[in-house]
Amino acid sequence: MKIVTATYKDQHKLESWIPNIIDRNIDYVIYEKDDNLKLGESIVVDKNNIKIPNYGRCDYAFLYHIVHNYDNLDDRNIFVKSHWADHRLELYNIITNASKYDWYEPGTDRIYQYWTTNNRDLKWPSELIYNSKHLYAQTCYDWYFEIFPNIDPPDIVYGWGQFPCFSVSKRLIHRHPKEVYINLLNKFHVESNSWDTVEASKYFNTIEEQIIDVGKHYHDQFGRFYQLLFTHNLNDESFIIHK
Repeated sequence: MKIVTATYKDQHKLESWIPNIIDRNIDYVIYEKDDNLKLGESIVVDKNNIKIPNYGRCDYAFLYHIVHNYDNLDDRNIFVKSHWADHRLELYNIITNASKYDWYEPGTDRIYQYWTTNNRDLKWPSELIYNSKHLYAQTCYDWYFEIFPNIDPPDIVYGWGQFPCFSVSKRLIHRHPKEVYINLLNKFHVESNSWDTVEASKYFNTIEEQIIDVGKHYHDQFGRFYQLLFTHNLNDESFIIHK
């Protein structure tokens, strides 16, 4: 079991819980976002502390971890933001139950995501995305059809608010080849063309501002997408999924 978290100028938030993780003899790694690092650069401080470029939010670090450890992942991988306690997330619940399930995501704020299909065109009922400036960027719907191109989407996805805080098994991560995670990670980079920089320039003066906003936007999108990414269309009864 390994806990994966990320920080950006808020390392002090780790002080309230990392010592407890150490006392429990649980392995962990902290990805520290560093503005001085460029794409492709990293600094391994030690096995528990790695500095990476400042893209996205915690989701970038999670995908970075999967990509760079794909062939030697732990059996259970717990992904959690550093200030989980501020959001009433249930990290210790996950630690207790992670070994029992391939997917585990408890919480205190139940949410339901309703997906409908019309000629394979997905709509979000709240129009939260479609009536926003983020029309210039991709959404989890775009990612769904990239990864599951010939598989019908679900009608409803159950989950929890205040994401992310979940555990996922190596087996589930390995349902997808490494290239899938590389592609998702690269979406945070302007070189990937995952957003329309010309359209975004109506809202932001610089590419740097676009990168920051896309990071926030994709953070919200991944919160709606993690469960689908790891558990959708499972027909193998050997997987024990807890929703």
